[in-house]
Amino acid sequence: DPRHFAHGLTPRETLLFGSLMLEAGVSPEEAVSRYLALSYGYTTDGTGKDKHCAVLSPEDEEFNECDAWLKESCQQQGEAAKHIRLVSGSDDFVVFERKVGEMVHRFRSKFVPSESDPSVKIPQQYTEIQAPAHFDKGLIFPLNKDLGEAGCMFQSEIVMCNFMSDPSCELSSYMSGQKRIVELGCGTGLLGIVIAQMGQRVVLTDMPHVLAQVEDNVRVNLEGEAAGRVEVSALTWGDEAHHKKQGTFDLVLCSDLVYKEETKEPLVSTLRAITRPDSLIAMAFERRRKAVEDSFMGLCAEHFDVEQLEIPYQEDNGVLVFLMRPKK
Repeated sequence: DPRHFAHGLTPRETLLFGSLMLEAGVSPEEAVSRYLALSYGYTTDGTGKDKHCAVLSPEDEEFNECDAWLKESCQQQGEAAKHIRLVSGSDDFVVFERKVGEMVHRFRSKFVPSESDPSVKIPQQYTEIQAPAHFDKGLIFPLNKDLGEAGCMFQSEIVMCNFMSDPSCELSSYMSGQKRIVELGCGTGLLGIVIAQMGQRVVLTDMPHVLAQVEDNVRVNLEGEAAGRVEVSALTWGDEAHHKKQGTFDLVLCSDLVYKEETKEPLVSTLRAITRPDSLIAMAFERRRKAVEDSFMGLCAEHFDVEQLEIPYQEDNGVLVFLMRPKK
């Protein structure tokens, strides 16, 4: 169905996953819709037209149903895994690939032996980021559904990585010298890992229950001096004790943090607490919930001078990027 190709599924993978789900007796439309809902947060509104929503959280009933459906289909006497190999030629294959500036974003899926029954293979999904101009090997980030949004890769992170390496952008000036850089709500840690790989020190922060994932991703993707440039630390927005512990920073990076109305005031409180008059904040997010995003940016405008950055290449996910400075 051509509608789904625009969202990242290639014709081959649409056929592959459609065929996989047909083994469980569903229509191709339902098969692809369920796969999109599982992997990317797409759902259908009943008319056959897709709507783009936030990645579904583990608590969401549809997310759990889709996840269970895919795993069950793949465990049927190993037939689904054999079918995947027959169609794709591999146990590890690219579901979709897109170029974002200088970086290549691949979402991959591989079949690995089940812990309960090694003779049965189950799907394991992960993101691969390649940027030959900046690092030799691809960066690997497993999809962690247990963490909801924090376990997923978002395109705004990749857009921000491009700005950090673009000499024409002010952000790249922070990649040299003794600058204190922090990322709030770092999730997978991609942005900070790229910054460390490119030679600068960075503090990666998130809520305490996310830090194990960040540390794992740093360990997998960085070695030697690059790994030593990363500090992983808890920072809960609005927590004064965390603010005092962290101090202030020259550059504060925020990627896809604007999706809940109830978090806007704690986040702005943290932004004010960890910045100085000469600090810079870079804020990026995909357009999903206009009312929430506009409300958040309106609150930011009360405390910061805001300018929007133009993305110098075609970006198909509606990412917006803003630079913000504390008002004098």
